[in-house]
Amino acid sequence: KKILCLFLMFFMNATFLLDAQESSDRTFVGTTVDGKTLTFIIVDEEARKVAVGTGEKLVSAVQKSVQGCIIIPDEVNGYKVIQIGAYAFTGCQMDSVIIPEGVETIEQGAFESCENLTYVSIPSTVKKIGQYALCAGENLTTIISRIQDPRNTTMEDSVFDEWIAVDSKQRRMWDYGLTWMLGTYEKATLYVPQGTKELYQSAYEWQNFSNIVEMVTNGI
Repeated sequence: KKILCLFLMFFMNATFLLDAQESSDRTFVGTTVDGKTLTFIIVDEEARKVAVGTGEKLVSAVQKSVQGCIIIPDEVNGYKVIQIGAYAFTGCQMDSVIIPEGVETIEQGAFESCENLTYVSIPSTVKKIGQYALCAGENLTTIISRIQDPRNTTMEDSVFDEWIAVDSKQRRMWDYGLTWMLGTYEKATLYVPQGTKELYQSAYEWQNFSNIVEMVTNGI
């Protein structure tokens, strides 16, 4: 049994090291238009497509201390940016994020616990948003969605709030400190393309927002 345990430990460690090596072989560093450094990981070499992220849950795509606005590029080093990877920005300190057209997926926990985040812009090309992907915290008050028909975007549970108790009067988020606070669905304003408000009001997850406003132009 002891020999078997040692073998399993060796195998698991070897597999972890191999996965880490493969991940590092597929990553590279690029910059945003304002000079911020981001890490990208290749998801399809032949099609020249990448995700923002490192492929590792505990390693973010940008230094966590980076502040201000992060404008994610739509292309870097000849690769198209199609995805915001899982936990890519978890716990980072930026106050606003602009996700470019062409991004199709915002993975689980991508912007989770970004407590300084107040503004995020979601492009029309997004087809899926993962659980907790935009569960940034109580300061997220402005969300721009350019998605024309939210019914065509797959939304996992609790995209914007980690836990919601809904009654006839209010939506609130449990903050794990045994206190209640207003959640994103109640506190934030969701801006949507002109003529789409009713679609959002009936679409899964989006319908939880109390404040949905149609944009007069392409932005605000």
